[in-house]
Amino acid sequence: MTEATQEPRRKVNILPKRKEKSQSPGWGRRLLTLLFWCIQLGLGAIVGVLLFDKLLMPRVVRFGDDVVVPSVSEMAVADAVESLRAAGLEPEVTEGKFSPSVPGGLVLAVSPEDGIRVKTGRRVFLTPSLGIESRVVPELSGMTLRIAKTKLRSVGLETGEIRYAAVGGVRDGEVLASSPGPGEPGPEGGKVEILLSREKAAVPLWMPDFSGRNGVETAAWLEQCGFEVQIEESSFPGDPGEVQRQDPPPGAGVYPGTTIQLVVSKERNEMDEEDSGWRDRFKRRFGR
Repeated sequence: MTEATQEPRRKVNILPKRKEKSQSPGWGRRLLTLLFWCIQLGLGAIVGVLLFDKLLMPRVVRFGDDVVVPSVSEMAVADAVESLRAAGLEPEVTEGKFSPSVPGGLVLAVSPEDGIRVKTGRRVFLTPSLGIESRVVPELSGMTLRIAKTKLRSVGLETGEIRYAAVGGVRDGEVLASSPGPGEPGPEGGKVEILLSREKAAVPLWMPDFSGRNGVETAAWLEQCGFEVQIEESSFPGDPGEVQRQDPPPGAGVYPGTTIQLVVSKERNEMDEEDSGWRDRFKRRFGR
């Protein structure tokens, strides 16, 4: 019996099973990479903007700005205008101001100030000096004392000594005149004397004779009666401070507010201590 021919056996290689790919590939890593580059781009943009704003733009905008405001303070206004125009600037003269130190017609102030570097063609404001303010006494007649004081203060003046005069047909307390008068320059001290009206009495008072009386006591009594008093010294013989003459004279009719002048004897010598110093007493009493 013939043996059947055996077929060669096939080798069967059993391969290991392939691992299935993960359903979620490395998205976390990709997101981190993308975030990193976004941050890099953002930082680059910020740096670029800063460089453009701080370095490039100032050079572009201020290209050619190399003008320094020349020194024109206390220069004649016309000369200052020419100097600024020669420097490539545009001068503009503003309203002037009074100044006690800078003469009129000269430049008092400059804006922008001297020495500042500015853009070509920029306007520069010049303030001319008007010199020392001229204070002129205003018209005060017919005003009350309160309004007259306000009027004087508005022009930089003050009320000085106030005198009174009794006149008819004028209300009590009305300004009759001033010294200096209206339109005149204000006094150096800035104080203007005022003459006020005082209501005229229906019946005048008769001036008594004050001869031989003490000048200080007489002046005090007259002021209590509504009169103004002026005292002058004279070399007439008599006791120091004694009334020698008066104006109006004895027997004259006077009204309250009238100024009465008393002439008194001078001190004979400085060794007479009993009556010396009566003038000081008078000054302390009446402030004169």
